[in-house]
Amino acid sequence: MRPTLNNDKINNMNENMEFMRRRKGADGHEIIDKPTYNKLTKDFIKAGGIIIRGEEAAQHLKMSGAYASYMTGANIAFIADNATVSDVLEEMYHAKQDRTNMFGKLNYEVLLKREIDAQKYLISVADKYKIPSEEIEITKQNLEHYKELLIKWEVEGNVY
Repeated sequence: MRPTLNNDKINNMNENMEFMRRRKGADGHEIIDKPTYNKLTKDFIKAGGIIIRGEEAAQHLKMSGAYASYMTGANIAFIADNATVSDVLEEMYHAKQDRTNMFGKLNYEVLLKREIDAQKYLISVADKYKIPSEEIEITKQNLEHYKELLIKWEVEGNVY
């Protein structure tokens, strides 16, 4: 005999499915789902990281025009409520770079190298995290931009 589902059970199932589904932002980008967000931020929080969201994060991020940012040396990440998987992955990766002092003491050159490394990382995990092709294209453009800036930095004799 098959069990029957009442309306409450069906509504709960639908809510749980919505919880795990990526929603679309106003501009059409896919917003990270809660289970993926929790998985990606778990280690950061365990390591004492602080994540700021909501209105405070929105105000901070508005200045930089981003959906997420990491404050190097402070172990603080600002993540917009409508951030993508790529946004969260990148900032958690920057936190890892910061903790391990990747490429040495922070300066403009190290910052560019970290950005290049982060973009390569995002491309390498695109399938694993089902990053939409539109986000990967932006990531590839960002990678080329940071490479160009690094070359310019090296050619112009570290003038910045």
